[in-house]
Amino acid sequence: MLLVLAMTTALLHKYGDWRRQHLLVSAATLVAWYFSFSIVAILPIDVVQTNYKQCLFNYNFNNNNNLSNFSRSRRSSQLGVSSDTFDSSLLDPNDSSPTGSTSSPRPHNATTPPPPSTVAPPTSPCSEPITNVDDDVIKALWLVVYWSSFVLTWLILPFMQSYSMAGEFTVLGKTKRSLIENAIFYASYMAIVFALVLYLIVKGQFKFDRESIKILVTTASNTWGLFFMVLLMGYGLVEVPRYVWDLSRREHRLRRTYFQVAKLHTEKGDATEALEDILDNIKDAHAQIPQTSMFYPHLQIILSESPSNFQDRLKSRSGMTLARGRDRAGDVGGGGGVPGAEYASEKRLVLLHKRLLVARQNLWRLEAKWEALLKKAFKLEDIVKSKSSGTSEFRRYSKGTSAKHPICTPRMEFYWRIVVVPKLFQISGVVLALLSVILVWSEVTFFRKEPVLSIYAIFLDLFAENNQYILIQVMCVLLLVFMCVTVYWTVFRVRFFNFYYLSPHHHTDEYTLLFSGMLLCRLTPSICLNFLGVAHMDSHVSDKKGQQSCSFTDVMGHLDIVYFISDGFNIYFPLVLIVLCLMTLFNVGSHILSFIGFQQFMGDGELTSELVDEGQQLIKRGYY
Repeated sequence: MLLVLAMTTALLHKYGDWRRQHLLVSAATLVAWYFSFSIVAILPIDVVQTNYKQCLFNYNFNNNNNLSNFSRSRRSSQLGVSSDTFDSSLLDPNDSSPTGSTSSPRPHNATTPPPPSTVAPPTSPCSEPITNVDDDVIKALWLVVYWSSFVLTWLILPFMQSYSMAGEFTVLGKTKRSLIENAIFYASYMAIVFALVLYLIVKGQFKFDRESIKILVTTASNTWGLFFMVLLMGYGLVEVPRYVWDLSRREHRLRRTYFQVAKLHTEKGDATEALEDILDNIKDAHAQIPQTSMFYPHLQIILSESPSNFQDRLKSRSGMTLARGRDRAGDVGGGGGVPGAEYASEKRLVLLHKRLLVARQNLWRLEAKWEALLKKAFKLEDIVKSKSSGTSEFRRYSKGTSAKHPICTPRMEFYWRIVVVPKLFQISGVVLALLSVILVWSEVTFFRKEPVLSIYAIFLDLFAENNQYILIQVMCVLLLVFMCVTVYWTVFRVRFFNFYYLSPHHHTDEYTLLFSGMLLCRLTPSICLNFLGVAHMDSHVSDKKGQQSCSFTDVMGHLDIVYFISDGFNIYFPLVLIVLCLMTLFNVGSHILSFIGFQQFMGDGELTSELVDEGQQLIKRGYY
């Protein structure tokens, strides 16, 4: 858990900036991310604990049956009665009825399952795992993770998200705006739930009691989370191995970087123009609102969040305007105080303030990404040119690259960067691709109960039969890590225009950080349920008699889907996953975006080649 906390803190440091951002935003994001990543540590312990309980259950059950059968056989032989026709009521000292009585004999308890126990008898073959803890501890951890994630994702983070982007100038105004926006959000959710309840009532599948409401909420949440998880996983299962493999293709990466530089140069120019337009509007507002106006403090807040060079220009201009205005009117404020001005209203200033926040953050993020892309291009150019030089020595051709390594010689650095590292990336890409194939197979077959086709379930059963708890835990950690990487990869890599984008090097805005925490918290239960289903540790999936349940399912429920789609879920769930993987493999999304006019890197396409050449020229002009 401490290791997960350290890794989460390092990841947040990479994307966020606690010095610039509000402390509550950083703390809420850290907690949301930590609880989402902590399943890698908690769930394997839960699985090992469950397998240990299953071993004890099977041992006690079989031992109890063996003793009962032995007792019946011995006593029947003493009475000269066959064990097949032996009536246990003959041996019951508390049963006073005669042999031929019509009263029913006392039920035999040989097949009654013993109560679960986490303490192995002295002669038990079940070895206690190293990570064995009390069930109450695991359940308490799941309760903390679940309810903390629930409160964060549905109450705290949405409110903080709206608050961070509110253009109002007071705490009360920002709070009011956040409550209004979230009320609209929750009203839409309530409308969907109401429609679902109405449908189930018409079908006669819903009753207004506590248990029915709990099942409805749980299954609806599971359904939403599983479909959202499939969308993200379908992309990550293909893109993660391909990304690692492409790290070995230096020439391809350099062309893609040139393409990104050209696109980013255009985006940065557009963002600069957008900010300049907003600054012109601020300049107009400053000229229209006098210092005596009730809106002047709001204008000062907007000016304080403007670029410093713009503030300096405006102050010098304001001084000259103020002198001329006093000569004409005697005493006017910041910019002349034009009567009936269009910006002399709180609503217009709030809108202007919000536009400034968005435009400033967007330009700042693009400038940071520009610097990172340039450094990446310099590094790749050095590698490509050193590879084609024919000298077997690594040289630095660009001004923007770092100095020579103090220990490695140019020849050692050449073999490391150009020979060894690409091979390591290729091997890693092949291993990840193999894991993706295994996971896809297990995902599309885990609904099959007999015979078991899920590869992970087969290995887990094999390790459990031999009480190999360490191997069980290692396998669970590796599978969970890979599942989290494929799902969370999309969360950290996807970009929705300028609305949501996690930018490294401390340049992610507060809104995106909170939004990512909200997504991760909503995905956490779904990943756990899907993992238990793939491993056949969920009794509602495997349908095994006498199967011990995990503490997770005791707290959060099973892999259940809403009624009207549950019948065909085992058909379209695999189909959706396979279709998404194939679409990602063949870059269907990029082709569609390119067709409708969005510039995408398409290999040797004409537009791609033009942008690659443009990016190469931009780097040569500015940084050589």
